[in-house]
This record gives sequence, structure tokens and C-alpha cells, in this order.
Amino acid sequence: MIHNLLHSIRLIHDASHGFVEYCIAGMTINREQIDANLRGSLMLVTALNPHIGYDNSGKNCQACAQEKN
Repeated sequence: MIHNLLHSIRLIHDASHGFVEYCIAGMTINREQIDANLRGSLMLVTALNPHIGYDNSGKNCQACAQEKN
């Protein structure tokens, strides 16, 4: 059982290092694109639910969606 645990730990270790080396290393942040995606997202209206209520949030979301189109 200990052998299997150590083997699993080794697999996770190797997978993590491979992920970092081949997928994450060299990545950069495109702040302009992040800002554009954030500002264009209708999902942000859910943050208003506790303050203005679900119905008003829904109305605002619908109005924004119609305005975008």
C-alpha cells in the first residue's frame, strides 16, 4: 500500500512539473484583453443581487444585453 501511495505521489509530481514546463512557462498576462472581457461580461450583474435584488439585477442584465446587440 505504501508503494502505491509513493508511486501516486511520484506521478502527481511528474505531471505537475510537466504541466508547468510545457503549459505555463512563458505565459504572459494580456491585461487589455482581460479588461475587455471583464467589462463585456453580463455575469457581473450577479454581484449586484444582494444589493438591488434578483429581479432588478435580471432587468439590468436584459437591458445591457439588448444594448450590446
